[in-house]
Parts: sequence; structure tokens; C-alpha cells
Amino acid sequence: MLAVMGNMGGLMESVRCAGAGPDRFWQWLDVRQIAAQQVECNGLAPTRFYWWWDWSRVVHDYTPDGRDQEVITESPVFSFLLGDNHPHVMGLPFALIAIALALSLFYRPPARAPDVALSAIVIGGLAFMNTWDLPVYGALVAGGLVLGRLLRREPIAPALAFIGAILALGYALYLPFYSTFASQAAGIGINLFNGTRWPQFVLMFAPFLATGAAFVALMTHRVSRAARLSVMSLLGRAAGLTLLALVGGLAGVVAIGLVSPQLRAMFTEVMQEGGSVFGVTRDIALQRLTLRLSDPWVPIALLAFAALCVTLILTGLWIRPATNSDAPRAGQPDLFALLLLLGGALLTAAVEFVFVRDMFGTRMNTVFKFYYQAWTVWAIAGGFALTSLLTAHGVWPKLAGATISLLIAGGLLYPIFAAQSRTDGFSRRPTLDGAAHLNTTRPDDAAAIAWLNATVSGAPVIAEAPADRYAAYSYYGRISAFTGLPTLLGWGGHQHQWRGNYDEPARREPLIETLFNSVDERAARAVIEEFNVRYVIVGLPERNRYSAEGLAKFERLGKPVFQSGGTIIYQIAPSRAGTQP
Repeated sequence: MLAVMGNMGGLMESVRCAGAGPDRFWQWLDVRQIAAQQVECNGLAPTRFYWWWDWSRVVHDYTPDGRDQEVITESPVFSFLLGDNHPHVMGLPFALIAIALALSLFYRPPARAPDVALSAIVIGGLAFMNTWDLPVYGALVAGGLVLGRLLRREPIAPALAFIGAILALGYALYLPFYSTFASQAAGIGINLFNGTRWPQFVLMFAPFLATGAAFVALMTHRVSRAARLSVMSLLGRAAGLTLLALVGGLAGVVAIGLVSPQLRAMFTEVMQEGGSVFGVTRDIALQRLTLRLSDPWVPIALLAFAALCVTLILTGLWIRPATNSDAPRAGQPDLFALLLLLGGALLTAAVEFVFVRDMFGTRMNTVFKFYYQAWTVWAIAGGFALTSLLTAHGVWPKLAGATISLLIAGGLLYPIFAAQSRTDGFSRRPTLDGAAHLNTTRPDDAAAIAWLNATVSGAPVIAEAPADRYAAYSYYGRISAFTGLPTLLGWGGHQHQWRGNYDEPARREPLIETLFNSVDERAARAVIEEFNVRYVIVGLPERNRYSAEGLAKFERLGKPVFQSGGTIIYQIAPSRAGTQP
């Protein structure tokens, strides 16, 4: 459910291949451009190029004037198929360690120095690997510790002291990273115009929603019996908490609006005669807001589910154990699973109200990261919950478990079909070498990369053509990528995202242009010395972008130490010590 299963995209493509569902149904689903795409299939398997990418954007947002607004809804198996090692992928094993740590602290209090050390390494490493993970899994670790102490009737103060200690030590352990860390995050924005439509949410999380609903129903029955309360009493408490959560969420949105200078300025402009918001008239913005408020079912359902989880946890906490033993009794693992389900519900509900403001200016990235984390915690809880349902007494839990198993099977169609499409039907020789394709598609560059990897020691700076500022997934920056050697600039757009500004890439772009395109050797030499460039790459990307006259000067500035076809590596003798990029 975590690493292999995908969303319902594979199943829905099979439905399309079968010719089921009229055109208006696919238009109603409104998943990216699916409704407008040609159906291309081999039996029930989709064959259209990149169909699997479309289903990593299940949620569809719009600007106030009705233009498309991309929202990322990736899952781990998509990341593996794409082979894209972003921080949220690289940090996933650490996230699982954090969940295991939370479970360990739930079962027993920390008692030894190694507990503190391990916890600090994990908590500090969360932000070091993927900053978004720290508040989420850090809160889970704290929640597991506090919940366990409450179950054992132990005081909370030591837990708070432990949490403070691991946060401080975790920060100190990774201080070299934190001391220079910069983020593009610029505060909290309010999600005014885009609510997630329930069919798109179901397509993304169907197995988890079914598992969570069935498990919570099972737990409601068990807790009501153990606490000698009626089911209606528990549901009534949950309804009250739901209302409180809705009021609290809306109050939080209003509070953010009051303290945000950007939102206050926007409100002032709207109130003026002929005022506009986000480039559209007040009337259009109001129509969009009204449309959004007419479909509130996803946040209401998520908050109701979260409220029921909280009710079950709080009620289960104060059910007295059958014995005086401090050992965990039957039912305690259920509470931890409820904690994970609660976390996923809050993560997915949060993006219905607010988002982290970044360079995109929309909730695209926040949905991406929060849904990815929700997928993780719901998958871990889902595996436990499914086992609980299949082994529970009675017929309906087993029927629910069988139904969920079918939904999981539906989710497994995505990686099966996507792997076929991604590999062109496994028509090529399989390999774990991600650079193997260069031997046939870019043999001259492949030879240059192999020569650098075999010959060059240390980390000398190389210069090659960077990608355009707004380009990504392009071939530029290829020598640095396949050798690990530092270069002056790779993908500028991604540098912008990681740094939070474009100051340094913007400074380097004209310098790189001077280095490659200028016929002035002194100007080129100044760039070489500033960045201590030791090797210059001249291959097809450089020849396509820069003038032949500009590239010819490297024959005089250095010496060719490698050549394969049109790819040449020039070694530049340093005239003085420079600065590493």
C-alpha cells in the first residue's frame, strides 16, 4: 500500500479502454486533460505515451477566471517509476524510521542515553533531508510519546522535556546545514477559490478511505462496548468536535487574513470601486468563491473523520486495563493506528483552508507534500487496519476487508500498466544503470562522462551549458549530473525553488554566456578564475547554443584532453586560486 500501490488511474484507464462511461462522465471527473486525450490501448492496458503522468495530477484547480492551475498529487510508486530523486523520495526511509520511533515511544518511555541520541538523529535528519517532514513526523513522534504515557497513567512533563531535548540536540547535530539554510516559503496563504472535489479525492485515496472508514467503524463498536457507551453517544461527541473543528478552521483562516499584509492589501483593493482580485473583477472572483463554497464535502468529511478518531482515542485512553500490568494490553495498537489515520486526515484537510506560500503562489506544492505524507501514514495504518478487519469476528468486517482488497488490486494496476509504458513494453535490455541509454542516444557524451569518472580525482569545477531558467527535465547540465562534478549552474528553475530567490543564478547566467559566447579571452579568463573552472565541456548542447567563434577560444585558453566525435573536454590551467561554486 505504501511503495507499490498507485492511485485509481490505472483502473480508470482500463475503464476507458473498455469503452465504458460516456464522454460527459470523464468531463465530470475533470482529471487534467484526460477527457480530451485520445484513447490508445492494447486490450485493457493503456498505451498512450505519458498517460501515467496525467494521473499524478488528479486534483484540478482553476484560477478565478477559469484557467487551468496545476496541482501535484504524486505517490511513492510514481516517484520510483519516474526515477526522480527529489527530497520527498530520498527522505522516505527516514520518515518510516520516525514512524517506528513514534511507535517505540508509544510502547515504552525513553530510558537511556541511546534513546535520546537516536531520536535526535532522526528528528534533526527529517528537516535536513526534507524540511516538510519535520513538523509532520516530529508531531507524530511527540504524539506517540504523549499518548503512551497517558495510557500508562504517567506524568506528561518528562515527555515534554524529552521532546525539547531531542529538538535542541537534533538542531545541533545538523547545525552546518541549518546555519546556511534558506527557503522559498513566504508565509501562509488562504485557499479561497479551490476546494478539492470529492470524485478526484476518491480517485487519489480510494483504498485508504475505505480502510479508514471500515476500521473506524470497527473501533467505534469496540470502544463503545469497552467504555459502556452507546455508539450514538460516541458519534454525538464526534459531531460536536467536527463543528468545533470547522469553526476553528474558518477562524484560523480569518486570523491569517487579518495578520497578512498581502491579504489586507488585496481586501483593500477589492473594496475599492472597480476593484479586482488576482487580476479578475470582483464579480468573477465572487462567482468563483461561491462555486467553491457550494462543494464543501471533502473538508467536512475529513474533519468529521478526524473528530471521530480523536473521540475514539480519548475514550480509549481512559478505559481501565483489565490487569494492573504496565505491559500494553490488547487494543493499544489500535490507538496508534487511529493516531496515524488522524494525521492523514488533518494533512489532507489542511490544504482545503490554507497553503504554504512559495514562488508558485498556489497550493500546488502544499497539496503535493501533504498528500505524499498522508499517503505514507495512511498506508502504514491501512496495512494494520486491513489485517484487523480480516481477522475480526463477524461477517461485515471480513466483507469490508475483501472489498478493500479489491480496491488495492485496482491500485496495483497503475504500476503494472505504467511500468509497461515507461519501459516501452520492456522491449529493451533491462539494466539498473541509469546512464546506459547514453551509450546509444549520446555516445560521445557517454564517452566523455566515462573518461571523467575514470580519470579525474577530487571535485574540480566543470563548465557546461546550463538549462534555460524555466526548463526542467532537459538534457542540459548532463555532464555534472552523471559525474557528480560541480558546475556553475544546472537547472536554474529548480535552483530558484530550492533557494527561494534567483539572485545567484541570475548573476551567473550572463557570466556563463560570457565564458562560452564571448570572443574576448580576457573576459572569459575572468570567469574561469572567479569560479576556478578546471574543465570546459564543448558538445552538442554547447554548439547548439553558442557561437563557433566563442567556442574556438578554448583551444587557446586550455588544451583538449579528451575528444569523442563532437564532444571535447578542455583542461584549463588555473592562473590563481579561485572560489568553488
